[in-house]
Amino acid sequence: MLDHEIHRNQVWEPLKLFRGNDDNNRFLSNTILDNKAIAAKKKELDKLVINAIRQSIVKGQRESAIAYLEQLHFSQSLKIVVRLCNSLNENHLANMVSTYIRDKDSKD
Repeated sequence: MLDHEIHRNQVWEPLKLFRGNDDNNRFLSNTILDNKAIAAKKKELDKLVINAIRQSIVKGQRESAIAYLEQLHFSQSLKIVVRLCNSLNENHLANMVSTYIRDKDSKD
């Protein structure tokens, strides 16, 4: 859903100014989320993903916790996961997440 909203923001937003009042697609242009709303949605999703990672760690499912990392949008969320792992005494997992952060930063 979030990818669709980002696509709408990139494709429909520039056309929003050229839509007439009697244009059927004007309604589609009026419901486009702005950049602040998209960032807020990403933060909400990151909170849900971090909670899912916490539950995976508590259940002892390290592989699923690692799989959730790809769904995080902000690097700050990844740093929170490292602190979460350290607080739950999962130092090995915290090192794996730190390595993931370094690899992701070197890619960008």
